[in-house]
Amino acid sequence: MINANKVMAYRLSLWIGIPTSLIGFYLHRTDFILSDVVIAIGAICAVIVLALGLIHIFSNNKIKKTEKIMWVSGHICPDL
Repeated sequence: MINANKVMAYRLSLWIGIPTSLIGFYLHRTDFILSDVVIAIGAICAVIVLALGLIHIFSNNKIKKTEKIMWVSGHICPDL
């Protein structure tokens, strides 16, 4: 059973991280002073999403080790 707090933290950091990163990179292109702070907030949210996703993959006992390898590679490198 998935802990509801982990799911809420995952969703919240995902919904905060994506727009924050996009806004931060836009502000960086326009030479805004605090763009690095906004990008750092987006990066922290991305690390939280990555960590919670990996914790969920490794704590799930229903899937095989080979499937876990595929899930981890897909979670870390989704664009390949």
